[in-house]
Amino acid sequence: MGYWKLLSLYAVPILLAVIYSTILLPPQQWASETVGNLMGEWHVSNSWDAHNVATLAHAEAVQLWNEPNDNWAAMHNASASAIKLVVQARRVTEGPHRDSGMLITRASGIVPLVTPNELYRFLTSPEGLMLLNPSNDNDDDAINNDNNNSTILLGTYEWKNRGKQGGLLSTINPKGKYSARLEIIQQSSSYYYSSILLPRIRKVPLLPFMKERFDVTLNGYDYKDHFYFCKSIIVPDHDDPSSPSAPNPPTSSEDPRTIRAIRTMYLRLTPVAPSKRHNTKGGTQLEMIHYQDDTLIMGMVGTILGCSSSAAMNWKMTHYFYPRIYQQLKFKFAKIYRMKRQLL
Repeated sequence: MGYWKLLSLYAVPILLAVIYSTILLPPQQWASETVGNLMGEWHVSNSWDAHNVATLAHAEAVQLWNEPNDNWAAMHNASASAIKLVVQARRVTEGPHRDSGMLITRASGIVPLVTPNELYRFLTSPEGLMLLNPSNDNDDDAINNDNNNSTILLGTYEWKNRGKQGGLLSTINPKGKYSARLEIIQQSSSYYYSSILLPRIRKVPLLPFMKERFDVTLNGYDYKDHFYFCKSIIVPDHDDPSSPSAPNPPTSSEDPRTIRAIRTMYLRLTPVAPSKRHNTKGGTQLEMIHYQDDTLIMGMVGTILGCSSSAAMNWKMTHYFYPRIYQQLKFKFAKIYRMKRQLL
């Protein structure tokens, strides 16, 4: 047997062994000394329910941001770079998601050359929401359309006691009359939106054996304090838990053609002043918290490589998800800054 044939014969198993031992095996041991809770899904059928969940979600976000660093494991540290990105993770050992195997992550970094208002407007736009969650379609032309990927608005409420109640801030919040509002969103997708697999292809069709994704979330927008959250909920006519790892699997209204995802995301923005000492022009500090129990693509990768789907997903969330977001935001607003300078 020739040298190249022999090399090709062993190349694939060797490559798979390297990927497994260096990328997919370690996540199963990450953050093993950390503990904590994560709020599960709540039933939402009216405005009062939505406000109750929003209050609980905001309190949970503050609690997670205030947790000491010694209960979080360092996953990614680019504090010496311009974005100063630091990513941490901890396990969920209490509550309904304790058996999911998914890590909850938090990140802090700087987006240079942009104000909190500008950055918040972008992140809560369809383009920004797509950046935060590539696996769902937030395009304007997808809303309320009965197509393969649809985003349906089930309800909108004023988020009372947040922001400037009832205030008309058209320059900050052009789509609604409140500076703080709540939305119930239903999303489904027959495509997977990902740049980790095929960077130049926006839509990746699901393979025949893959199930369609489906989720229902309560989204909160506080334009005054620059706080945003997205939390999976249970609503009438969709009364089965969204989590694939829920302790009590759905027994009613279960569609074998779909898999329901669960998501928790919190973000807040604060201004960063220019610094002559560090030669920076200022910007915005973006802090994020994220938990996602959705193993559609990464679960398949984990199955092929012989590791748990949660390990594959945890690697993606800690080493790819945040750097991609912060780097894209940095490049986007640096380009806008240069264009403004040219016009002066």
